[in-house]
Amino acid sequence: MKNTELRVAASVAFIFFCRMMGLFMVLPILSLYGNTIEGASLSLIGLALGIYGLSQAFLQIPFALCSDVFGRKRVMLFGLSLFLAGSLLAMVSDNIWMLILSRFLQGSGAIAGTSMALLADHSGESSRTWVMAIVGIAIGASFVLALIVGPIVAANGGLQAVFAVSSCLAFVAILVCLFGVSDNVARQSSKINDGFRSHVSNIFRNTKVYPYALGVFVLHLSMTSSFVVIPMILEEQYAIDRSLHGRVYLLVFFIALILMGPFARPSTDISRLASIYKVSAAMMSISLLLLAFMSGNYYFFIALLCIFFCSFNLMEALLPAMLSIEVDAEGRAGSMGVFSTFQFMGAFFGAWLSGICSQFFTMNLSFVLGAVSVLAMLFLFVLMQSRSSGDT
Repeated sequence: MKNTELRVAASVAFIFFCRMMGLFMVLPILSLYGNTIEGASLSLIGLALGIYGLSQAFLQIPFALCSDVFGRKRVMLFGLSLFLAGSLLAMVSDNIWMLILSRFLQGSGAIAGTSMALLADHSGESSRTWVMAIVGIAIGASFVLALIVGPIVAANGGLQAVFAVSSCLAFVAILVCLFGVSDNVARQSSKINDGFRSHVSNIFRNTKVYPYALGVFVLHLSMTSSFVVIPMILEEQYAIDRSLHGRVYLLVFFIALILMGPFARPSTDISRLASIYKVSAAMMSISLLLLAFMSGNYYFFIALLCIFFCSFNLMEALLPAMLSIEVDAEGRAGSMGVFSTFQFMGAFFGAWLSGICSQFFTMNLSFVLGAVSVLAMLFLFVLMQSRSSGDT
């Protein structure tokens, strides 16, 4: 890997880290602290938890396409500014609807697809898997630290302190983007009117994107649906004080990291990556089903969480790596935009549906929702992969 590739990868990975940690810190605490907010219910808490994914989903492709015209860096700075504004608004929210609005605004900084395209622009084919792996590690680290730091910050300062930390992370990310990211991609502003419709049409006709887009939709659906209920289970069923939840997540992710070690070697062999992905999906569906029906023992519950997060981290890293191998350089930002759209739409539906399930039915139904979705995704992935092989 060249020094320039490493520098760009490190800068973008750090931006991802700050942004995703700011979004994820709410995951392990909102279902616990949200009931103190005026007008809150479990279904509305689930909506507040996941609605950032809705705004992300709607804006990923427009942001990615704009970055093809105006440049990746400008679009990333604009998106990070929206994230900062949403974090500041969330910090002063005094009712559930204001919190929902602020989370929607946080998600409006939809730069994931643009950032991934910037990485692809500045990396060669031989090093792209490594570059994507660095970002995958940053996202995974942000997720882990968010689950550890979120409960600690909330225990000492409540939800306002959590969003204050998010605001600081957003400001730091803006500085890194401003001074640490270069943008030397040729602009195509002269073609914005003539080529826009055909460009969008080509993006949605690229069937290679959809197996991976569907995979990331289900992956984040299962993650957010689980985290509506996992904090409540730890507190209500196993009597773990909410200030100590971070220690539980630290243990879980440490074990998950050890479990995923043998499978985490970067590769450009798409068949090998797909095989690991399918095994990971099977592991995730089994762990979710067992969490729903056979998690009465605390240590067994922790073991199942380890398997779940091992699978999640592997799939989170594998999906963008496989997509970057499959798609051509032309229109890459748009393809990454489709991928990110599905990712955040999954986060929205997972949290919202889990909140509804928990309020009107049972918390275990959230795990069933994730398990069934993963199994359906695995079946369709194998089917679409076989069809693609038959076409070639």
